[in-house]
Amino acid sequence: MHSFNRSIDVIAADTHRKVCDEENRKCDRLEDERERAWSVAR
Repeated sequence: MHSFNRSIDVIAADTHRKVCDEENRKCDRLEDERERAWSVAR
């Protein structure tokens, strides 16, 4: 039972990390867009 719980924790942590990576990628893309817009505006 204990090892079962631990594997769930590992899966949850792995999923969480994947979600964070996705969010970071989205944020990076937004930053790129903003910088591009700024350079066009200048």
